[in-house]
Amino acid sequence: MDKIIKLLDAGFTRDEILQMVGAQEPQPAEIPAAEPVQPTAEEPAPAPAPDISDEKYEALTEELTSLKKLVQDTNLKVRSYDNQPKAKTASDIIAELIDPRLNA
Repeated sequence: MDKIIKLLDAGFTRDEILQMVGAQEPQPAEIPAAEPVQPTAEEPAPAPAPDISDEKYEALTEELTSLKKLVQDTNLKVRSYDNQPKAKTASDIIAELIDPRLNA
């Protein structure tokens, strides 16, 4: 191993070192081809469509309506907060103290 490192330090390439040592490059192992899996003759039956009765449909519609109203109310509240005047920051207060004309 030390000899190989010394040869690398001397500037020899990998191929030259392999020729000197008389070693062959490792060949990748051949992987046997896997045989394809044959599909079984039985196929699962499709799942039956869920039964949605009128009562379930009405309950779902009411729930969606109440959710829609909640989203609309939330949007109105958020928009009303945007109309609030901005609070003064410390920099604004200091600027007013230094030059009161900035407040006008």
